[in-house]
Amino acid sequence: MRRLLAIALLLLLLLLQTGCSRIDLSPKGWGEGELEKYVRTERIAESVSRSTTAMVTGTSSSIAIRAGVEALEQGGSAADAALTTALTHITLAGGCTVSFAGVLTLVYYDASSGEVFALDGGYATVRGETDPLTIPRSSRSDPTQGSKAIPKGRTVLVPGFMAGVEAAHSRFGRLPFSEIFQPAIYFAREGFPISPRLSELAESHQRVLSRLPETRAVFAREDGSLYAPGETFKQPALAATLEKVAAEGADYFYRGAWAKKFVEAVRRDGGKLTLEDLENYRPTWHEPFHIVYRDHDVYLPPGGANVAGMLNLLELADLEGRGHYTESAESFFWFCRIVEAVNFGAGLEGIEYRREDWVDREFAQRAWDHLQDSGARVATTQPAGEALPGHSDAVVVVDGDGNIAALLHSSNAIGFGETGLYIDGVSIPDSATFQQVALSYIEPGDRLFNPTTPLVALHNGRPVLGLSAIGSGIYEETIKCLFNVLGYGTPVQEAIDAPSVVPFFGQEVDSPSIAIAVADSAFAATLLHEAKRMGLDVEVLPEREARRTKGAVAAISVDPATGIREGGTVRRFSLGY
Repeated sequence: MRRLLAIALLLLLLLLQTGCSRIDLSPKGWGEGELEKYVRTERIAESVSRSTTAMVTGTSSSIAIRAGVEALEQGGSAADAALTTALTHITLAGGCTVSFAGVLTLVYYDASSGEVFALDGGYATVRGETDPLTIPRSSRSDPTQGSKAIPKGRTVLVPGFMAGVEAAHSRFGRLPFSEIFQPAIYFAREGFPISPRLSELAESHQRVLSRLPETRAVFAREDGSLYAPGETFKQPALAATLEKVAAEGADYFYRGAWAKKFVEAVRRDGGKLTLEDLENYRPTWHEPFHIVYRDHDVYLPPGGANVAGMLNLLELADLEGRGHYTESAESFFWFCRIVEAVNFGAGLEGIEYRREDWVDREFAQRAWDHLQDSGARVATTQPAGEALPGHSDAVVVVDGDGNIAALLHSSNAIGFGETGLYIDGVSIPDSATFQQVALSYIEPGDRLFNPTTPLVALHNGRPVLGLSAIGSGIYEETIKCLFNVLGYGTPVQEAIDAPSVVPFFGQEVDSPSIAIAVADSAFAATLLHEAKRMGLDVEVLPEREARRTKGAVAAISVDPATGIREGGTVRRFSLGY
């Protein structure tokens, strides 16, 4: 009898402890007035860019970053916080610029083992799509389509985001899987004040968003009018979907009721997607690319070969010995030439190579010798059909144990796209609408190349930097930060703010010329004059126009001696505790 009573008492205590320690990452548990504080500002309210404990930084949403910090404060790992931030941001974006049916890339430093891992949750292609060159193009990129053209089901790819979330959490998460969804579910169900930007984007895409009843119900009131800025925007259908995924896992997305509705909608719009395409999808863990730059070990995902190539060439060029690229015309010339050579093959005519060859130091040496022999820049062109930018979000987290998550998630589509497909509240990107050429190079059903490149850098075996970048200047902004932080010891925010050099595409539709674009106030006129005299094609743009061609970076540096984490982003979205 005493034994039974003891067991009953133990069970009661366990139940009480479970009830008391129930994790809730939603704003219901945040401090009084804290949510309102973050809603009122596009930047982090009372930003904390230095911390000795833990930090979250990102490129898009201060509220989502605050949700990520909550995950850390309640015992979560860097993976938990990064995933919570990404999930929350997609809800707050209304599925416009990022999507639960998009893609995800993660590079993760595991402090317990000292190892770095890379996860590819990129798009897979549709097995039945055997003629990708005939996939409709966006009316933005193809004037012959006309303003009323709407690419439909054939522009949809097999998404990897949700499977990537589950894979990352399964390996590195500490919190229950269902809990990392709570902030996203909260904002979908309870709503949030719709921002002027989201309201404006919905207004400009009203034709697309009103095409189908299910999508119209997301953004319009019963009278058909759209939500005005500041009005509470709720997404009940999305909340229900996320609750199902939180309870049942990613299977609900790839094999469950949502998957069936997704396939039916896409095929109804002329697509060739099947349930088999979804059921066969698997995110992929890779051994990351590893290169050494200035005594730092840099770890990159498979999409990071270009960054590896630029780092290899920069070290071979010994630009630090020539002076900083903002002060030395010679250094500026070679910095730009290296960017052009790796990204666009400028000056490498006659050399056959694959993208992954840039990781190899011997190939980089051969390319560097060739570049020096070629001297002035050779005219080059950008392949048609592959230059349209996408929309993404970068998140970097360092937790209290020293784990680092560098994550990028993306819809790789422009705004709301042109299909107007929402399945139970989830936006469906039209990501194949500009990738016909890339799709034609691979077999139907294969994984589409994922060009994103979040990274982690170590020095003497200890982590010193986590970085993720987005935008059309993704590689250029990444290399600029690495060059300054790892090569010069520049504080991470100063490195992000440093002058940028990015590709500039001319106006010829079939073969746009490429120059290097700089802001008119970024470099001295004498430096640019000397670089042009050396043969560099430089386009000087007004600051506002140059900014549009740039990428955006989120990064956290870690001082191995003091443990201080220092965050930096273009928008100052950093929060630590």
